[in-house]
Amino acid sequence: LASAEFSQLDHVLDLSTSPEDYLQIVRGKTAGPFASVCKSAGLAANVSEMECNALLEFGIELGIAFQLVDDLLDIRGDERMGKPRGSDVYEGKMTLPLIHALTLLHGEQRVRLAEIIRCFDDSLFDELISLLNSAESLSYSEILINNHLERAINHLDIFKDCDAKQLLKHVVSMVQNRHS
Repeated sequence: LASAEFSQLDHVLDLSTSPEDYLQIVRGKTAGPFASVCKSAGLAANVSEMECNALLEFGIELGIAFQLVDDLLDIRGDERMGKPRGSDVYEGKMTLPLIHALTLLHGEQRVRLAEIIRCFDDSLFDELISLLNSAESLSYSEILINNHLERAINHLDIFKDCDAKQLLKHVVSMVQNRHS
C-alpha cells in the first residue's frame, strides 16, 4: 500500500504516465487491500484454496472498479460522499480519464489538456470536461468499471448461492451505483 502511494506521488503531474503505470498503482493502493481482505475472509471461513483464490480475484476486480469510480467522482464531484470535484486534478494525480485523454488527443487539444493539468484551477473545469468528453475518456472509464464489476461477479460463480454470496453481489452493486 505504501509503495503504491509513493509510486503515485512519483507520477504527480507526469504526463507520460501510462495506463499500465496507473493500473500498477491501483493494484497496490486499492485492489491489493480489497483482495487481501476478501482472501482473508475465505481463510477464516476455511474454504478451499480454489475458493480463496476466487475471493482474491473478486477483491482485485472490485478494488480496481472502486478506484475507477473514485476517479470519476473526483471529476464529476459528489458532495454527498465528501468528494469535491477536481481534488485529484488540483493535486496533480494522474487518474485514468486524464491518462486516456492524453493518449488519444493530439495536436492543440493535447497541448491544451497538458496545460490545464499543469496549471489547473476551477475556472478551467468546463474546458477540462470538454476535452475529456472529446476523447470519450469518461465513457471509457465507465465501460472499464462495468467490465471489472462483471468479472468480480463472475469470480463468485464458484460459490453456491447463499447469503454471503448475495452480500458480495450487493457490494458490487453499491460500487456500481456509487457513480450513477
